[in-house]
Amino acid sequence: MIIEGRTLFIPPARLMVFVLFLLLVCIQILDVHSTLTASAAHYETNKSIIWLGNWIGFTAAVLTIKAASTFVLVILFRIWFLSNGTHDREFVFSLTLITVFYGFIVSNNYLS
Repeated sequence: MIIEGRTLFIPPARLMVFVLFLLLVCIQILDVHSTLTASAAHYETNKSIIWLGNWIGFTAAVLTIKAASTFVLVILFRIWFLSNGTHDREFVFSLTLITVFYGFIVSNNYLS
């Protein structure tokens, strides 16, 4: 990519962290969808959603918990962005683990 006559180079680890953050947001959206469209034969196992659902209703509880999780991701993204690449390896490792395991959970929601 060329900007004002200069070549813009994005280190691969930095790009990967950005992609992993985007993937986590997409997985969050898929998790909300899979949870809200689950058949009556399935039940929620997240105790925080169950507890909050007793107070404000199931749909509102799911949306509230997922919004809070997404807010935490935004804060982590801001911390990462301000680190200027000093912790890219740590973020890649952590976000890869989270993305893989969360992806398995969401895919299980759709497959079961």
